[in-house]
Amino acid sequence: MASNTTIDFHHPYTPYDVQLNFMRTVYDVLERGNGQVGILESPTGTGKSLSLICATLTWLRAHKRARYEASFDATAAGMRDEPEWMVQARAAAQARGTGAAVGGAREGDGEGEGEGTGLTQFISELRRPAFPPSIPTEMLSSNEKDEEQPTTETVKQLPLSSRQKLCINPSVVRLGSLSAINDRCTELQQSKTKDKCSFMPNTENLKQAHDFRDAALATVPDIEDLHRIGKELQVCPYYASRTAIPGAEVITLPYPLLLQKNARDALGIKLEGNVVIIDEAHNVMDAVANVYAAEICLSELRRARQMLSIYVKRFGKKLKGENRVMIAQVGKVVESLSACLNEQLNIKGDQGIVDPNTVLKARGADQINLYQLIKYIQDSKLAYKIESYVSHAENQEESSSSAHGKPSPSTPVLHTLVSFLTALTNLSSEGRIFSEKLATTPPDIKLSYLLLSPTNAFSSIASSARAVILAGGTMSPFEDYKAHLFPSFPTDKITTLSCGHVIPSSNLFGWTLASTTPTTPGTTNADSFEFSFQKRREPGMIRQLGLALLNICSVVPDGVVVFFPSHGYLDEVVAAWQTQETPTQPPLWDRLAGKKAVFRETKGGVSEDVLQQYSDAILFPAAAAAPPSLGGSQQAATKPRRPGGALLLSVVGGKLSEGINFSDRLGRCVVVVGLPYANINSPDWKARLEYIEATEMERLMEGEGKGKGEGGVGGAPPRGEAEARALAKQAARDFYENACMRAVNQSIGRAIRHRADYAAVVLVDRRFATERIKGKLPGWIRAGMEEGAGGLPGLLGGLDASETTYLGGVLACHPMATLYLTPSKRRSRKAASLCGFSFPVTVGGDTEDGWTAGDGSGSAWKLSRTSGAGEDRRYSAVVERESSSIVQLESRSPPILLQAVLLLRPSPTASTSPHLPDAKRSRFAADGGSVEPVIAGAMTSWTRDMTRQEVVPKESWGSPLGNPNLTSLALRRHPPEIT
Repeated sequence: MASNTTIDFHHPYTPYDVQLNFMRTVYDVLERGNGQVGILESPTGTGKSLSLICATLTWLRAHKRARYEASFDATAAGMRDEPEWMVQARAAAQARGTGAAVGGAREGDGEGEGEGTGLTQFISELRRPAFPPSIPTEMLSSNEKDEEQPTTETVKQLPLSSRQKLCINPSVVRLGSLSAINDRCTELQQSKTKDKCSFMPNTENLKQAHDFRDAALATVPDIEDLHRIGKELQVCPYYASRTAIPGAEVITLPYPLLLQKNARDALGIKLEGNVVIIDEAHNVMDAVANVYAAEICLSELRRARQMLSIYVKRFGKKLKGENRVMIAQVGKVVESLSACLNEQLNIKGDQGIVDPNTVLKARGADQINLYQLIKYIQDSKLAYKIESYVSHAENQEESSSSAHGKPSPSTPVLHTLVSFLTALTNLSSEGRIFSEKLATTPPDIKLSYLLLSPTNAFSSIASSARAVILAGGTMSPFEDYKAHLFPSFPTDKITTLSCGHVIPSSNLFGWTLASTTPTTPGTTNADSFEFSFQKRREPGMIRQLGLALLNICSVVPDGVVVFFPSHGYLDEVVAAWQTQETPTQPPLWDRLAGKKAVFRETKGGVSEDVLQQYSDAILFPAAAAAPPSLGGSQQAATKPRRPGGALLLSVVGGKLSEGINFSDRLGRCVVVVGLPYANINSPDWKARLEYIEATEMERLMEGEGKGKGEGGVGGAPPRGEAEARALAKQAARDFYENACMRAVNQSIGRAIRHRADYAAVVLVDRRFATERIKGKLPGWIRAGMEEGAGGLPGLLGGLDASETTYLGGVLACHPMATLYLTPSKRRSRKAASLCGFSFPVTVGGDTEDGWTAGDGSGSAWKLSRTSGAGEDRRYSAVVERESSSIVQLESRSPPILLQAVLLLRPSPTASTSPHLPDAKRSRFAADGGSVEPVIAGAMTSWTRDMTRQEVVPKESWGSPLGNPNLTSLALRRHPPEIT
């Protein structure tokens, strides 16, 4: 086998270094096999899925070629006395029958609404590269060798899905729900059924089934293609696709079909010797829990009891012994669950943990064999029969009572009941049952089953496959995947990788905003941001947050996306911003709407509509025609708005935090407010953390080497009870914190979606600056984070350096002025450090050769930079302390991104020099005051060829936070559009 440093991965483009590193790691994990696991992180926008495909298929084809060659040698050794042509023919036949497959799933691909979106995107990427044939030319027969052989071979890929997506029988499809379609399809296959499904593969349509198989493997189809092929050939795609599984190289399928062993067995999917790849795997543990979760409401149980009564009233006399007994048991189970929920409804509190022994204690239901009852319901299709009859009877009643009555489909509550009973058969130690009161009229309550640990559910995959790859854009932190999906795996069987980004380092500006004023590292200011549950409702901090966003919106062009910890907190903040603080000052909400069009995500709202309006306000501002800010006051909606893009207020974990692409102008800055910890007092989180603490303590006291097989030999000895308890509590805290950081990382990943993209990431909370939290950010984010001790002034200076362009202008200013010049960081990382030059005091911060400062003599102070030969660049600033008080900025050809911020501090005496912080810590600040730049509308229209003088009255300069003696004024222009 060739070294993986020299392998051609058949990437359709020239891969970047991070892509090559990613592909080599994937190849190495697959090649080593023997239960290897790869947990790999590559940022969104780095071509992760395509790199995953190229590495995997390159390994698969090489693996198959090697097996073919070994098969040829073995055949030749066993047929030494046979003619050469017979040996070649036998070896080629055996080679074609040798299989190796890769199974793939993507996060979010469920069996409900929206299924297939992620798989369709993955399949479109699968169609891009071309791979060499899997059978070596030398193994072909003489006749085949004489023919011109293709240099590539189509990937034999097969997507699998549910009946709901693949069924072509009109009478079954119209049933709508997945459970009803499944039951009806199974019923049509029974021997006693008169009207069988004509599309089922059988001896009569065997040719069509083979044609379906050949057509599916000859192309790279998606689910819609399989549905179309089946419809054209008049053969069921759901069942006909199974005939193609043995010949497929890649099988793509939704989470529920992969994560449940009984579903894999029903499809004929064997993991032994094959590879499992889960793309977008950051939520794989939640996906496992969701697959095994179940819930049922009291209203559904009442409906189930009503449906049973209608069915028994109609068919009771026709029911035979066993059927009558089993239906009676279903009734007892329904009544017992109803009694349990009625009891919970009278208990104080909206949520609680329910003792599993009390769920079925009424009516003797705890004596019923649930396994036998579930099997009877599934085999007899009882749920489908009852629901079909009741729906038919109710529709007839509605039609007779109203000439225009429309049939209303019945809710499949009995299928919901079966799912919940199935969940109750799991080990009680692995799951918990919760009750939750619902705010409905009339009052309702539900029982929910939650799988506490994905370990056992995932073990059938981890222990069977040749290798497992978990890949995603935001997989950090990795510890949870190791501890809860592969707890018994030795360290030498788990490979982790966190790739950098393909963007230049200057395209990402990261900042932790710990407070509005500059701070000393390791200290806390009185105005520090800490959005913990205890402190986040402080009015002063909410106001400071609004002012910080107001400043950010003043500096950042186009789109700014802000993520809040929860919908409830977002509502509180918006309500506070909409309140007018003083009669003379407009509310912060109106001031934000004056900078950008403001939109917000609402709980239960249509996120697609909000996203469309937000996008239109940025990309088509004229067509948007100043849309009203969602949830804002009428004053904000009608106030003239400067065309500065849009501001979107969203929620971490909401619909806009996953799967949404805020690329280019839609996401020039992403702001995360606070750490979105889950409610640690909620019953489900209490149960999870208690389970983790208990299992971890048991493992530590028994010895960490237990169950680790080869790698566990010689592991750590058993711990004492006190030490084990402390470590177990820490493991539970880490799991709690890791869940929070995965949500943060997923929100951050919405921006910077390709190599030419650029954005700023601002984390607003002092806790983001702690080493523990920073260590759980993705590596590429950590690399772009800058020291945030400069507070809001430092943040704005960094944003100015990376987001604005100055092409010239003249402005009247106060005689006592401080001027900073900062060349753009996007053009040159080296140039970004050339900052902090102040006038009329001294030149502060590090200097570079070629920068000079005037000595202050006379009435002018000048700073200029001379470039090397052949270049005509000069940047100068002149402060003239005469009555006209002119500040002039120049930029000569070729233009460069250059920013300047004037800090204007009126002083009683001209000799009083303003106190300035270290330029490395803050690009502009004075006396610890946070600065809110004031931007006049006329200034935004300046161009390189225009020079105009505008006298700005002192009273319109604006007052920064906390220092009435300090005023500021900024000149800025947004950069040209990058295509």
